[in-house]
Amino acid sequence: MKPITNPKPLIIAFIILAIIPLAFKAYNYFNSNWDLYDFSGYNFKIKFYNDPDFKYENRHTENGYVDIYDWKSYNKDTSSTYLECSFIISDFPKSVIHSDSSDTFIDSQLTEIKNYIVSDSAVVELGTQTIEKNGYMGKRTVAKNTSFETDIILELYAVENKIFQLYFKSYSKDKYKVNPNIFFDSFELVDVPQGKFKLNTDLDSNNNQTYKIDFPAKTKVSNEIVDSEFGKIYTKKEICMLKAGTERLFGITEEKFDFTLDTASQNWIQEIFKAAGEITELHTNGEILSKKEIEYKGMEGIEIRSSLPNLDYILVKRFFIKNNIAYTLLVMTTPKRYNNKAIMKFFESFEIVEE
Repeated sequence: MKPITNPKPLIIAFIILAIIPLAFKAYNYFNSNWDLYDFSGYNFKIKFYNDPDFKYENRHTENGYVDIYDWKSYNKDTSSTYLECSFIISDFPKSVIHSDSSDTFIDSQLTEIKNYIVSDSAVVELGTQTIEKNGYMGKRTVAKNTSFETDIILELYAVENKIFQLYFKSYSKDKYKVNPNIFFDSFELVDVPQGKFKLNTDLDSNNNQTYKIDFPAKTKVSNEIVDSEFGKIYTKKEICMLKAGTERLFGITEEKFDFTLDTASQNWIQEIFKAAGEITELHTNGEILSKKEIEYKGMEGIEIRSSLPNLDYILVKRFFIKNNIAYTLLVMTTPKRYNNKAIMKFFESFEIVEE
């Protein structure tokens, strides 16, 4: 296989870790008045901000007739914020798709639906990952509509012969921006047997972790599989959130690519340098405060400082790559303390170890 010279898959490392502060930012945004709606007759429960409108359609497709059940909720007061949430069930003939189908087939079907939804030329896809719920395969995509300055999050699950689709859209820069986790975390499957799908996280187990780093407190570790146009990226994410103090978040991601990267290109670091800044601005809506090249034991790296809108905090990220593994270190802190002892101790404790 020819080595990949496009820096795009590497920038996913920045995207994944940049998403983390959204959980922190949500405390500053309007996120009340959500009610749990019980649609057990359709095998789910979920929270909506407003009463959803319901629509049913029996649609003729190349795969036969498909029953479409559609619930949509809009925020009526657009002067304060824009919010759109929808939940759609597509009930396919069992001969077309089923949870017993091969993982590869389900993956392709979910990807096809995802691509159709984000096909608008104004929509920039920031990242897609394979997820799981109650033993059923899913996809989660984060995107941005640059024309209307809205954030878009999409989740799709293949549950038996049905596709469950969760869609969330809200303003990117609105100070009343709603926490998307309220919507997605409330989703429950009802009266559905446990599925058999399991995420393959073998490459992210603690047994072959390829780094060492000192955190100031206990961390939370998670494993994810991210899909790129070039192949799978197996991701380990380790996060430490502090309740008080000027440093509120410390984190690291370890990204293992199942494809070959050509880092010998003369313009490699400059290409990553440019793309990382563009993606950081696009995803966080913040301003790039500084970018500089750094070094770790002879390896070239990047440090980016960026602002967080509506918060008196900045993100400081460092990015390195060795062979087919990329590392992103992140700290969220106040603007005047980005190079204090606690942060430098964290950054300087980073060490790449042999597998």
